Amino acid sequence: GLKAALQGYQRPAGQWNFQEVTVRGATVRVDLNGYVILDADLSAIVPAAYLRAGTEPLQIRPRGFFGLVGEDKRLLLRGLEVQRLPAFAR
Repeated sequence: GLKAALQGYQRPAGQWNFQEVTVRGATVRVDLNGYVILDADLSAIVPAAYLRAGTEPLQIRPRGFFGLVGEDKRLLLRGLEVQRLPAFAR
């Protein structure tokens, strides 16, 4: 809910999509079927709800979880791979 991805890059129903998600610190990049649909620095986004509440934005937390969610009743995955990136300078 912090930054919307571009829409319209999914393959037709019945074909597999290829998605690559890269997270380096607060920077998130999502490639879908060869198109960059999201490239954002989440630490630069301050939602209005946090400003009103005076709380710390969730996007600056150094650790957390990665989840995949489908809008249908089930999410089918094929060839899921998770890799740790080499250390990088902040």
